[in-house]
Amino acid sequence: MTHLHTSVTMNKFISFDINHRQTVGCAVPAISPTASESYRPTWVGQLQEWLKMQHRSGNPLYLTFEVSGLSGHLHDGLVVVVDRLEASNPTNLTWIHPTARKNDRTDARKRAVLRSMNELPRCNMALG
Repeated sequence: MTHLHTSVTMNKFISFDINHRQTVGCAVPAISPTASESYRPTWVGQLQEWLKMQHRSGNPLYLTFEVSGLSGHLHDGLVVVVDRLEASNPTNLTWIHPTARKNDRTDARKRAVLRSMNELPRCNMALG
């Protein structure tokens, strides 16, 4: 009797909530409801290192973040360490309402979960 060994590819979906001082990263594995969160300074080099740590398993890594004034710079620096990078327009994210419980951590998690379900509204970025 022969046993076949099959490997399971587990995609990882990451969302960054970015401002000029810090970035909140939320990583959601495709088949797990748990998420890991991280706070980093908004420096491309440190964000690249964190993404490389998330990518160590060799499984596909998908990143999303909101379009902002830093988007072009961050896109160019981060697209080289992920399998796919997508931007979302905050005006299309009507599920994020200014409430007392709204914060960067929950916003990042919501975007990561929506991206894992392929339900995140995306926008195009002009590449320069």
